[in-house]
Amino acid sequence: MILRRVMVFLVCILLAAHFLRYGNTLLVAVFALLPLLSLTTNKYAIYLLQTCLFFSAFGIWLPTMVYLTQYRMAMAEPWLQMVLILTVVMVFTAITAWYAKDLKETNSVE
Repeated sequence: MILRRVMVFLVCILLAAHFLRYGNTLLVAVFALLPLLSLTTNKYAIYLLQTCLFFSAFGIWLPTMVYLTQYRMAMAEPWLQMVLILTVVMVFTAITAWYAKDLKETNSVE
């Protein structure tokens, strides 16, 4: 159960660092506070967390990977290692979103 929260925390820190690089402090704050949703028992908060993580995997990391690959190929720079790293990050984010669905069961007190 704690592993799921650690995974959510790591993904959110990666996303916050991504937006910090571009100077977007609002999204840095959002992704820094997003792991707090994993502590709640509200199923809608968990759904919101899951939705944000799924969107991050395919709405943030995938376009970033495509853009950086096109840029590196145009500049004749090495790009394969970058694609592999961002693919691993994207898959890790998607897996974390998938496992986040079980947080609502682990947070309930019986």
